[in-house]
Amino acid sequence: MRVVVPSISLFRFGEYTLGIAHYPLQTSGELLERVKNTMRLSSCSDKESCYPMIFGGIILFERGSPVWRLEYENYFEVTMEEHCRTSLSQFLDASSRGEETCLKGEGWSLFLRASKCANCKKVDPMGIRAIVT
Repeated sequence: MRVVVPSISLFRFGEYTLGIAHYPLQTSGELLERVKNTMRLSSCSDKESCYPMIFGGIILFERGSPVWRLEYENYFEVTMEEHCRTSLSQFLDASSRGEETCLKGEGWSLFLRASKCANCKKVDPMGIRAIVT
């Protein structure tokens, strides 16, 4: 059995962390091996890294606990632009409706895009996959 998982990007702001599962897929890594060998969520000591890898999409954590998930199938881009003025609740509402939106962090801005751009990464909505050979 071959197990593959998405790459993970984490964006921290205040007591929140946004975890995004994205391509390219990975076939190795310590966290992947631990989950693959046990096949249990309890083997994940770091939920912020583990949950996006297993469930895919975009997951919002508040103080380390998952509070929101979106099965998003488009793209995201991270820039150093300063013009994003969207609040967290506006970001969650717009992204849930499938609209392009942005979220400003400390030193970064995250943009959800409907179509591919030069620096965009494709969000992986699925998470972990087990391929039987």
